Amino acid sequence: MKKKISIDDFNFLIQKLSEKYRVIAPKAFENEGRYSYDEDIRYSEINSIEEVVFNKKSGGSPKEILLPIVHTISVQVNNQTISTVQEKDNRDVLLFVHPCDIHGITRIDNTFKNDEYYQIRRKKIKFVMIECIENGWDSCFCASLGTNQSDNYSLALKMEDENVVISCKDNFLNEYIEKFDDYSNFKFNFVEKNRITVNVPYLESWDKMALDKIKNSAIWDEFKDRCIGCGSCNMACMTCTCMNTIDVIAEDSTGVTIQKRVWNGCQLVKSKALEKESLSQIIPKRVVQRVLDKFYRPKLKESNEQICVGCGRCVDVCPKGISFAATINKFSNELEKIYKEFGRSEE
Repeated sequence: MKKKISIDDFNFLIQKLSEKYRVIAPKAFENEGRYSYDEDIRYSEINSIEEVVFNKKSGGSPKEILLPIVHTISVQVNNQTISTVQEKDNRDVLLFVHPCDIHGITRIDNTFKNDEYYQIRRKKIKFVMIECIENGWDSCFCASLGTNQSDNYSLALKMEDENVVISCKDNFLNEYIEKFDDYSNFKFNFVEKNRITVNVPYLESWDKMALDKIKNSAIWDEFKDRCIGCGSCNMACMTCTCMNTIDVIAEDSTGVTIQKRVWNGCQLVKSKALEKESLSQIIPKRVVQRVLDKFYRPKLKESNEQICVGCGRCVDVCPKGISFAATINKFSNELEKIYKEFGRSEE
């Protein structure tokens, strides 16, 4: 069902939908960005279509809707454990996302398929797919990874001539939108080519010789003087989902212990690690670990799809301007040299 709806009518529709759904989209928060005068664009509940940021990329990814930075798993009182994985808000979620983020969420679906906290929230989500700017943003490389398009959505939406035009695949909206004008000219514009091109590395799961050689390559040494181990890339990444589970024990005698999960990341170098090695010793190993986690680990654990979706958020937030796309290309070029050395091609 394809419809054309005025902005006022669509805002009224959002208010009606909010009775059953939380409508969540990229939203601007003034003076909350990296600098005091910057805006921070992150995923939050909206009340009107004007609040949705269509022309800028969010700094944070929608993974935070499924896995908040800090979330409580359980509370233990006097040896009795009470699960806290259920949400207080029982409404489903209409989540405004770009095609690459739809792919990102389906990637982490595999990782958390047996995680009760994640699954409760995931089952509530319906995707509202929104367009990117032409050719994507400067740091995007989704086209190289095949994540620039998706048909996995409930609703596709775009702004056109001061109207909201939609294409609805599910029938959940029928009762709300039947009265609006049909719009057969709806066309969703996917990114076809990015400014950045990435050569996706192909390393077989059985190829331990090439794996060992690439891990010990000198190409990683340049990061000794560049990466500072802040972990910003992990936090911004759509598919970085490492977490620590911690027990917070009450200081009084109530016998209460709260179990929480907190985001962590392979690029976040903590003081404990620095007790054994210097930062310049740690960084090269961490950088290669991240590349392998995105392009090699899936072959071993989940699927043959790379985990990286080319959203480029890691590049946007890096205080040292390190391009993950350039890092991947260096990895691919080095792997090609290794294969030639072994007398075989990367194919």
